[in-house]
Amino acid sequence: MNSVRRTLILVVIGALACSAQAGLVFSDVVIAGSLADGASYYTSGGNIDFMFPDALVGDPVNPLRAGNLIITFEVRSTEAIDRSLVSILGGLSGSGMIDFNEVVEDLVTPGVIGAYGAVMQGSGALPHIGVVGFDRPTTHYKVKKTAVLSAVDTDELDLAAVALIEQNMVPEPGTAALLLVGLVALRRR
Repeated sequence: MNSVRRTLILVVIGALACSAQAGLVFSDVVIAGSLADGASYYTSGGNIDFMFPDALVGDPVNPLRAGNLIITFEVRSTEAIDRSLVSILGGLSGSGMIDFNEVVEDLVTPGVIGAYGAVMQGSGALPHIGVVGFDRPTTHYKVKKTAVLSAVDTDELDLAAVALIEQNMVPEPGTAALLLVGLVALRRR
């Protein structure tokens, strides 16, 4: 059991190290939409975080019952990327709903290589975590995210809010496997 636990820890460390080693550069970041006022972003290692102080619709901001966020950015990497993880934090209540979509376009060999969509409703729907798988690995691609928030008026407290959208890039498994083998060899020494 302890060896399984140690192996899992090594896999996690390997994935994190591999992500950090990927040499990611984010560029051409655009945050738009009716709920984008005050939005900002931050990059660190293998991720990019988008913060939204005013992305809220529903009873607290009545009569604003719907709005959207549109995010686009490019990613360049020294390692091939074949998937990413998206996390959405915020709040939902009553009729509140978030319709989220993401499209990934390869800029090396042009074409759409990944897409992800989710509809979040109900108080237990957030935080939301999803995997955006790519049809093929790439080192340069463009991401477009769209989030539509709505909260029709009912007798309940109705709201939909997005506070943070985080994207973590994951290098292809071959690179992670090589790093893991190296870590295991180091550990044995």
